[in-house]
Amino acid sequence: MHIFTLATPLAELDTQKVMEISRSAWVSQRPTDTYCALPFVAGTQLGVQIGSLQQVYAHLVKDLNLAQADSTRLKILWSHESLTLYALPDATHGFLDLSVYAGNTKLELAGSTAFLGDAILAAITAGLTTLHIHCPQFLQPTDLGIGMLGAISGRELEFRRFSTATNLTDIASSIRKKIHNLHIIFTYDYPLPLLGLQGMAHAWSVRGYDMQKGQELEYLVSSWTRALDKEFSSSLLLNSSPHKTSFAGVGGGLGYLFSLLGCGIWVLDDYLLSDFAYGNRIQVEINRADLVLYITGNIRQDLPLGLNAITQRCEEAALPCVLLSNSAGFRRGDLPRYGLSGSYELRSDMAYLPDKDVTTTPFTGTEALLTQRIQQLANTWGW
Repeated sequence: MHIFTLATPLAELDTQKVMEISRSAWVSQRPTDTYCALPFVAGTQLGVQIGSLQQVYAHLVKDLNLAQADSTRLKILWSHESLTLYALPDATHGFLDLSVYAGNTKLELAGSTAFLGDAILAAITAGLTTLHIHCPQFLQPTDLGIGMLGAISGRELEFRRFSTATNLTDIASSIRKKIHNLHIIFTYDYPLPLLGLQGMAHAWSVRGYDMQKGQELEYLVSSWTRALDKEFSSSLLLNSSPHKTSFAGVGGGLGYLFSLLGCGIWVLDDYLLSDFAYGNRIQVEINRADLVLYITGNIRQDLPLGLNAITQRCEEAALPCVLLSNSAGFRRGDLPRYGLSGSYELRSDMAYLPDKDVTTTPFTGTEALLTQRIQQLANTWGW
């Protein structure tokens, strides 16, 4: 029997540890089975798990044999605090995971995204032709990417000091020239509108952000978008205003800004599973598998989009797909609707806790829980 597992970080365990523990636990019960585990990125409404994307790219380098004899690892091109810009060994494709700024617990949105502009300039200087930027649904700092625009253009811009006198025409022209030869791919986990009752400011307020500050944030965003649309949208011949898209509020408005700059916008899982090479690797394993096991963290209101894509592929191949999560709270009758053959949890009591309690709960003992549950799955689903 061949088991194919897609793993993401689980509580205090990183992806690599989850893969090692799950493999060891399964083989301890069924030593004649073959077991393949690959890292995956399954964003949730609480922010993508930090570190997953780096491990996905590391496996991609290994699987595609991109590394040369004198260069077998991802290259670090630039770093800022906990943020790192990596390049594949071919030195043309880089990636940046902004999940370290997901802002799950703090509610102070001040600060600047100037560091992101510095990273993009570093990518250009290094000669990259493609840059993949991944962004969580919520980002701290939240400034609509104005700090990034200032850093790239070399002008001083501050989100909270909007002025109609700001010369955005020169800024737009400068930015277009600098990023012209850099193909930027912007990915996200879950959509978030920019303005209105379902928009970014309201979503922050629901999570405890001061209502008055939320109204001020909405006003500032509206002021900037009117000015930015005028300078950028006409040159891109867009059919609709970028600030009205479902992803415009992602990353404190970075979804809007990167759309305005004409960048490719993807849901992360769609990007990984479609024409990105890692999707081919996953499909090969699905074709070989007798059972697909998907391991992830806390699932809240919605199923992770990556899991949706995997269950669809399993249905096409007539394969059972089993979910193992930290907590999910699914009813047995829900499983066929989600394309799942089974759903198991490590901590079922957490399924209905408020988001803030889930993000602040310290986890211990996950290794023992994971080992026990995988052994149970091996004895239940093995044949």
